[in-house]
Amino acid sequence: MKIRFHNQAKEAERDDGIKVAYAPAKRGFPKLRWYLILLVVSSPLIYFILHTAMNNVLVKAQGVVNLPLIEVRSSHSGVLTDLLVSPGDDVSKGQLLASLGAEKRGPGFVARQPRISLLEKSVELARSQVADQESRLGDMQKLFKAGAATAAEVRAARDRLEKSTYLLYTKLTELESEWVERLNASEAEKHRVENGWSVISPADGRVVEILALKNSFVSSEDVLMVIAEPDEPLVTAYLDPRYSKYAYIGQKAAIRFSDGHRATGHIVELPQVTIKLPDEFASGFGTRPLSVLVRLALDEPLAEDRRIHGLPVTVRFQSGLEDFLADLFNSDKPVPAKAE
Repeated sequence: MKIRFHNQAKEAERDDGIKVAYAPAKRGFPKLRWYLILLVVSSPLIYFILHTAMNNVLVKAQGVVNLPLIEVRSSHSGVLTDLLVSPGDDVSKGQLLASLGAEKRGPGFVARQPRISLLEKSVELARSQVADQESRLGDMQKLFKAGAATAAEVRAARDRLEKSTYLLYTKLTELESEWVERLNASEAEKHRVENGWSVISPADGRVVEILALKNSFVSSEDVLMVIAEPDEPLVTAYLDPRYSKYAYIGQKAAIRFSDGHRATGHIVELPQVTIKLPDEFASGFGTRPLSVLVRLALDEPLAEDRRIHGLPVTVRFQSGLEDFLADLFNSDKPVPAKAE
């Protein structure tokens, strides 16, 4: 006896004659949605990994453009009667920048008269002490001849006379020096009253900052203004001490300006100091870690619109991995010949 089974084709949406509603098949968009959710959830971890890897591969530092600066100081005390330049003005060597008048006497000149009076009183006191010691020495010598004093007492009286004489000489020298300075100050004051003093530019350049106000009193050696020389500027970079091994003379670097312009440069001097990161480069938490001060020269002249003292830049130093990749993909680099 043979039994044959016949598998009849069944409809996909029916089960024992009952229609079953199935959900639509998953297509590309639902899968993509899950991938996007996974990407969003794992994005902090991805960012951390990429940030760590980039910090280990790319050596970056904040920096600024620095122009050679000259401080223009006041040669004498006086009132700044004329200020003939403004920040941003180009000046030439020997150009008149400002004038100092003498509408008021300087405080040093006024203070000399009381000092001279005190020195004169000190001289009179020293003279009276010398006369007193001379009288005592004479009395002691008479007593010594009469046998009423010893030789040691006579020597002690003579020593006191010598000390009093030296003190008188010192006070006379100070008084003479003070009178000479007063006479010189009087001549300088007279010259200022008649002509005033001129402030001259020591070199060609551009005025970047003025520190004194017109009609204000300035003392000798006060900084009146700052001039930037027209020499090619340098770039000062604040390098993390962890990467100080890259700070050697000749090390190449890529310099990026805030407007997107790119330039190249190289280190021109070995770092010699570490300073705290400037306030403008501090982190969001206000931390200012120590940085190695690195100075770089630009490989090409800088355009006039970027020759601004303090202009912020980003400096990227060439690391060892970059050197390896450059050697790996630079087919034009000659291969050194092997020694036979």
